[in-house]
Order: sequence, then C-alpha cells, then structure tokens
Amino acid sequence: MPRQKKTKKEETDSLIDESVVSEKTAELDKAIDDSLLLHQADETDASIEEKDEDSNLDDSPIQTAGQEFTYEIKIPKDRIAVLIGKSGETKKKIESETHIKLNINSKDGDVTISGEDALGLYTAREVVRAISRGFNPEYALQLLKSDYSFEVFNVIDYVGKNKNAILRLKGRIIGKDGKARRIIEELTEANLCVYGKTIGIIGEIENVSIARRAVQSLLSGAPHANVYKWLEHRRKELKMKNMIERQI
Repeated sequence: MPRQKKTKKEETDSLIDESVVSEKTAELDKAIDDSLLLHQADETDASIEEKDEDSNLDDSPIQTAGQEFTYEIKIPKDRIAVLIGKSGETKKKIESETHIKLNINSKDGDVTISGEDALGLYTAREVVRAISRGFNPEYALQLLKSDYSFEVFNVIDYVGKNKNAILRLKGRIIGKDGKARRIIEELTEANLCVYGKTIGIIGEIENVSIARRAVQSLLSGAPHANVYKWLEHRRKELKMKNMIERQI
C-alpha cells in the first residue's frame, strides 16, 4: 500500500514537536553539563592519580614471532571460570569468532590474547574485558557485532578509595531494588554491570554514548530525576530521528 503524503498541518505539527523536544533536551543537557563541570572542579590530584588494581590492561599489543601480536590482561580470579565457560565453550566461541588464541592461566588470572588479525585481537580483548568486569558472556559476546561497544568507569576516579564513598556511588547507579540501573537500561537499550569498583556498559554505539553520559552524571552528583528526564527526551529525539530517516 503506498504511503500517504502528509498534509501541511501534519508536517508543521511534526516540526513543532521536534523543536519542542530538542529545546527541552537542550535545557536538560545544560543541567547535566553543570553537574559534570562541578565534579571536574572538585576533583583532587590524588583522586585522578589513583588506579584500580582490577583494571590491569595493556592497551598496546606486543609483537611476537612473525606477524603475530598479543594482548596481556589480568582478570579477577572469580571471573576465570566464567571466561572459560562450561566445557570451555565461551573460550572456544571467542577464539572461533575472532580467529585468535586465548591462553588463560587459571591460577592467577593472567590472560594472553594472540593472533595476526588486528580487528580480531581488539574484539577479543573487549569481550574478555567485559567478562572480567562482571558481564554475563551472553552480553559480552554481543561485542562480536561491529556496531556494539563496551565502556567501563572506575568509581575511584570520582571519590578516591574511600570504601563508604565507593558504596554510595555504586548505590546511585543501582538504585533502590535496582531501579536506577533498570531505568537507564530501558531508556538506552544498553546493558549495565556494577562490579567491584567499576561500572560497565555494553550496547549499540549510540546507546552506549547516551548511557555513558547518564552514568557520569549520576556519579557526579546529578539528581536522578534530572537524569531520567534527560534520558526520556534523548529517547524521543532518537525515535524522531529514526522516523525521519525512514521517511527520506
């Protein structure tokens, strides 16, 4: 059935709706930006320099024999069995899909990722990182898709190593009975995982970008209500954008 052409009134109403949503989102953007700037102004040199011992990651691959390169990562011991999987299924899946080799030291958590394909190495590394940061392999393996990405935040970058402060910030992301995390996931269609001192996000690239800003805002002290409103308006903007693109 041919698509009916919009009337002038319908086109005008659509433009007005889009303008209102964009204007409201801009106001919320400013409120979110103010929270992030306030956090940046309050940061101390000590908190910036502190590192999370769990986030041991070598960003540069090491060249070994011939054209082969390797990444070396240390993962928490309680994630070793998860990375290997039942009867080695998860490990085999990563290796077969990325054409790399995983060498996992089951005693200390040292993982070596080796191969000749640069994209395969990077993808395998991201899957391993996601699993090491608490994600179920089912979610981590979504990173095999080219339009998915993974980001991780270190809570100590915001409050240092004070245990009570870390628990408080993790609580802001999780919310009562998991409410905050659930709302962020529903409005961004991304997956969040709070593990140790880190918060991880997996999803389509654009959705991860939105979820990242929401998490950063909450970590910086923005009220939950403001962040939820901003997410709702962002979602409406994306829907309008997708609808317009389909009509072109």
